[in-house]
Amino acid sequence: MGPKKSVHLRDALLLLFALIFVLGVGYKYLEWSVFDKLAKLHHDSIPNELSILEKSSSFSEDAIADIVRLSDPKSSPTSRLVIYDELDGKINLALDIDKSYVEAVEINASKYKPLVFLSKLLVGERGKLARRIVLDQVEYYEKEGVGAYDNVVSDYLLKNIFAVSKDKDIMQIYDEKASISPEKLYPKYFSEIASLEKYTRSDFKFPEEDAIRESYSYGYETLQNNKNYLSAYYAVIKDFVAGDYESASYKFSKLQDQYIKLNVDMDRLFGENRSAKQDKSKQIIELVVDKDTAIKEFKNKNFGKYPLLAFIGGWKEDLEMCQIYYVKGSLASDMSKKPIDAKDTTAYMDWLSKMNPSTSTIDNLFDKSVIKFTNTDEKLTFQCLDKETGKEYTFVTTK
Repeated sequence: MGPKKSVHLRDALLLLFALIFVLGVGYKYLEWSVFDKLAKLHHDSIPNELSILEKSSSFSEDAIADIVRLSDPKSSPTSRLVIYDELDGKINLALDIDKSYVEAVEINASKYKPLVFLSKLLVGERGKLARRIVLDQVEYYEKEGVGAYDNVVSDYLLKNIFAVSKDKDIMQIYDEKASISPEKLYPKYFSEIASLEKYTRSDFKFPEEDAIRESYSYGYETLQNNKNYLSAYYAVIKDFVAGDYESASYKFSKLQDQYIKLNVDMDRLFGENRSAKQDKSKQIIELVVDKDTAIKEFKNKNFGKYPLLAFIGGWKEDLEMCQIYYVKGSLASDMSKKPIDAKDTTAYMDWLSKMNPSTSTIDNLFDKSVIKFTNTDEKLTFQCLDKETGKEYTFVTTK
């Protein structure tokens, strides 16, 4: 019995060691697969998202140029009609781009979510880093998704604001032309204000009106005041053209009340929710800094090396941080209400290091050769270099 018991014990120990070995190998493969997936997602998502943001920035600058032309005191209602049409086309393109960014964020977020559970199975230093990277990324996408959707709503608000502004210029052109001989010319040119008729309908709504009302209450109020004014004007002219002068006169008295409400606080209109947006930008910066610091630690400790398995590389943390430095600069300038004075990259990074939120944990780890900043009298130019592909992502802010 003694020798048999010895054999059984040996077999049991061998089985136990084999099981421990298999479990150990299995665990290491799981650990490797989680980081491999994280690195590949990071490698693919950052350039994809930056490409969309670069396009959005470009169209925004084009739109701003048109808005400047609209505000020119020398512009006439007739000349502005052409600009409105050009601007509407650019806003439509911006909408397509911003919607594609919302979609990209949603798709990329869905790819990270399964890794939340898997990262919780990991232990040790690598496990802590995995959870840090995953949870930061998931929270980042939650906040970035809200901001991306808000940009779409903001685009619709601008589109609608300029649509009613165009209709007011159409009204002005018609009014100036017809008032020379009202009884004759108001009826003759009545068809020229056909675009105003829609505002009189009880079922009329601006595109994405409900979303605008929820996110931009003052913007919604501004649109409604313009709608009511244009509707009231059309009703007055319609009665006048039909020969019902008594009704037209009565409605005209009400029109004056609507006109008073057209006074708009432009700072309030274009600065609505600014504080909330600034807070969200701060949170996003902090999340990306923490995540990219964790990636730097993973790389510096050579945690991407596993026996018999492919090396885990391809992270794009420097490219991502470059864009975050651009966001931080815009945020700091917006919060201080002061322009950026730095003229080159070195001065910009030095100025940025003193601004909140702090990025000190990664500033000295960041590869500054991927960033290029120039500041001229006309514009700020910010470039981020993807060293792997040689692609430069450019963001321009016109002064």
